[in-house]
Amino acid sequence: MSLDYGELICVENLFRLWRTYKKGKSQKADVIEFEGQLENNLFSLRRKLQKGDYVHDKYPYFRISDPKKRDIYKSTVRDRIVRQALYVYLCEIYEPISIKYSFSSRKGAHKGVATLLKVAKHFKKEKKQCLAVKCDI
Repeated sequence: MSLDYGELICVENLFRLWRTYKKGKSQKADVIEFEGQLENNLFSLRRKLQKGDYVHDKYPYFRISDPKKRDIYKSTVRDRIVRQALYVYLCEIYEPISIKYSFSSRKGAHKGVATLLKVAKHFKKEKKQCLAVKCDI
């Protein structure tokens, strides 16, 4: 059973999503800034989601060189928390009906490759053909 919208945007869940999102990012300037006004930011986000007037912010732009120059458009922390909420919500719906060999952002591409190698080895031993499909949805 998946969360309803009210549960998804309740204060406790928004704080839970924040903690999940923040892991490994606590030294980033935008994360530190958001956390400096955490309660105000999350309550404001909740009000916008409740009223139905939440609008995704523009993507801040910057350029990096590592080693080639790349243009980066990075969404704001607030928008990434909303995406985290959508991710959790959609996983609760689709995880139970997905095949066990579906990986990517849900389980990790590295785990997918390791599983593919294991399955392919089994098929080779059985002298059977093994096909793998990589697609983005």
